[in-house]
Amino acid sequence: MSVLNGKIRFLEQPENKSTSRKRLYPTYPPWELFMQDIEKIKLTIQPQKKTLDSIWNWLESSVAPSLKLFSKIGELDNCDYIQVLIEQAKMNDTQIKIYEDYKNLPNYQ
Repeated sequence: MSVLNGKIRFLEQPENKSTSRKRLYPTYPPWELFMQDIEKIKLTIQPQKKTLDSIWNWLESSVAPSLKLFSKIGELDNCDYIQVLIEQAKMNDTQIKIYEDYKNLPNYQ
């Protein structure tokens, strides 16, 4: 019930109809009475910090099949579509940080 209370609200159109914004409509009294003793809960989680492993897992499960498709099509078209993608790509700040951290590991210094 806490999930319902946090996500669903039945409204009652105000008598004066001074607003068309439904978020400002009052809650339907029987619904308000029904939910009065039920707390609201949020169904959110904090995003996890991206790591090299999490990016690899995402690549492996979600991106690799499409890369394989374009690799095979590239063989037919005599074009390296994957290399074209890589050359056009720009890393964001998170990716640059992950790269710098990896490059600074003892194995690479």
